[in-house]
Amino acid sequence: MSGTRPFAACYFAVLKRQAELEGRHSQAGAWERDIKLYRQFAEISLNKTPGVISVTPNGFQLQLQQTLPWQTQFHLQSENDWLYQEAVGFYKQAYLIGGGHVSLALSKILATLDFDITVIDEQDNPDTLAHNHYAHRKLRIPYREIGNTIPESNQVFVFIMTHSHKTDKQVAEQLADKRIRYLGVLGSRKKIEQLKANLETRLSVESLQRIRGPIGLPIKSHTPAEIAVSIAAELIQILNADPQ
Repeated sequence: MSGTRPFAACYFAVLKRQAELEGRHSQAGAWERDIKLYRQFAEISLNKTPGVISVTPNGFQLQLQQTLPWQTQFHLQSENDWLYQEAVGFYKQAYLIGGGHVSLALSKILATLDFDITVIDEQDNPDTLAHNHYAHRKLRIPYREIGNTIPESNQVFVFIMTHSHKTDKQVAEQLADKRIRYLGVLGSRKKIEQLKANLETRLSVESLQRIRGPIGLPIKSHTPAEIAVSIAAELIQILNADPQ
């Protein structure tokens, strides 16, 4: 949320100035449009709903949508024909695929690192998922449909930790082509090598390279809590090395 507030202040200041220059405060229709923009931005800020703000010579437009530009974009055709776009309200989204013990331990740590956390499991209410009070959302979705659930953004981090190698492979295959910041699979080096070998005929080399594993820094972790610490440490390393 900390990244949203400065932008919001700037956005509202520019919008107010635009209204003053155009005399829009005296136009009922324009005022209603501004109120709609304020409400949309409030939803983005408070709920971290993904959206895109577009600025052109004609003014502002704010759209709530799941598919976001990968990076801030600026297209200039001429002085009177240009477009600026930026994704807003979409800061460090963690998707934990699987609601087991490591998922619970990782959720606890990510909550302290200002991640918006979604845990997804296809099983009927595992005990560990029921006790996960750190996730902002807990969804029951068949893993075969996971590809429709994860949005694309450079602020999306996905951790695959389902109950079996088969479902790990099923999820990884659907997500490997998505443009997201991080896609990792929990497991041993041997397991990850086997998973990638099984996907060689189904995915491109580039897509296979997007799959990280074993996830976490090599600190000889064994318990769910230790594994979660190693994964969080890897994330901190990635974020600090390449802040976006």
